[in-house]
Amino acid sequence: MILSLLFNWFTLPILFILHDFEEMILVPFWKKTERFQRNPKFWHYFGDTKNGAVFSIGVLEEFLILLLVSALCAAGDNGRLYLCFLTAYSFHFLIHLKMCLSYHAYVPGIVSCLLQLPLMGILIRHYFVPDLMTFVLFVPTMLIVFGNLFLMHRLMPKWEAQLNRIFR
Repeated sequence: MILSLLFNWFTLPILFILHDFEEMILVPFWKKTERFQRNPKFWHYFGDTKNGAVFSIGVLEEFLILLLVSALCAAGDNGRLYLCFLTAYSFHFLIHLKMCLSYHAYVPGIVSCLLQLPLMGILIRHYFVPDLMTFVLFVPTMLIVFGNLFLMHRLMPKWEAQLNRIFR
């Protein structure tokens, strides 16, 4: 029973939202710390927005994509595509690790990354199929995932400015 839940198609969106809860809750507070404020080389971490609600809009968009992908993978029993998204999600942990190591202190998201890393290894191993089709799917998946992440971080400050104008 527990193993079937672990390998459920919706495990990835659930893990994603748990990870992003850590970021949504803590990024605004973390960006207000003296250590962060006095180090301009870190100001680009988590995009230029300082508003947790605006950050949540980007998280919602990514979550909806993962729900759609998971539903499509479940409907088509497509473990290869699911594997590619699991791997892309796991690779984003490297960004958190790099940020944490260069910041030399806690960075939002690092705790959930470290807790989820062993589980992601198990999931990737479960869905792993070493063939050409997996590789063919992997490249566009990485481009989509990291392109979308880049786009969201570019759009969030614009949304923040718009919302500040609307709700003044």
